[in-house]
Amino acid sequence: MRSIFRYWVVLLVVFIFLPTSVSKAQMLLLAKEHTGQIVVGPGFFSSDAGRDGVFQFYNPRISVGFNYSYRMHDRWGIKLGASYGVYGEKDGNWRPHRGWEVSTQLVDLTAAVQFYILKRNVSGTRPDFYVALGVGGLASIKPKVTQPNYELGMTLLPDVNITKQEAIDKWNETHTDKRKLSSRENPNDIIRYDKDVLIAPTFPLSIGATWGIGKRFLLGVDYTIRISTNDYLDNLNPIGSWYPDMYSSLSFSVGYILKTDCYTCYSALSKAKFRKTKASSGYWF
Repeated sequence: MRSIFRYWVVLLVVFIFLPTSVSKAQMLLLAKEHTGQIVVGPGFFSSDAGRDGVFQFYNPRISVGFNYSYRMHDRWGIKLGASYGVYGEKDGNWRPHRGWEVSTQLVDLTAAVQFYILKRNVSGTRPDFYVALGVGGLASIKPKVTQPNYELGMTLLPDVNITKQEAIDKWNETHTDKRKLSSRENPNDIIRYDKDVLIAPTFPLSIGATWGIGKRFLLGVDYTIRISTNDYLDNLNPIGSWYPDMYSSLSFSVGYILKTDCYTCYSALSKAKFRKTKASSGYWF
């Protein structure tokens, strides 16, 4: 008899308190966002021509692109992106004795996982900050290196397919001092390639923020460093070049929320930046 009484007491408690607890839990549920973004901003290509340095920020060029992002969780999202830009660099006053000039077109493809530092801002009064890490590919299309200011006595542009060791041997033939390769270099590396397309895997690392404007629009800013694994994106890997070519960008974006899967009116946001949509099968978090 006591067991039956306890059974009904438990059912009564569950019946009274479960709706309240569920409704409170639902208040924590947020919508899934599908967003498209148009991206434009300065890109920075670090070539072997010009001033020394892995990151060269003194000669920006404009890049344009498009991103698709899917925020499936309060803290997590994914982003797919593509961008294009025309880049060039020259020795100029940095190394006038060489006079090298480099030009190329860069196409970047990126897939990244985003982690939002703060919980989602339902009110839209502050930006949503995130960091992202992913993988990608960077294609250098028709990279070209020239030496228009070459004069007698300057450093001649290396021949195609000559290795670093062969270049050193030629140098030693006409100079009494014996120059040695650095231990950081591979003597079998070819100094210069002439190829129409060079592709390098990259590992992009980003930090950025988005602001909600109205019900459907977003403004964003993002800085991404793409760690490359290739030193031939500029068609050059000269002696003394120990680092791969690097590419980074500071982008500004305008986004439009393509679709929202809402779980509750609270998350769908009659009072936030989305309109209410039909609830789909969701999850708790």
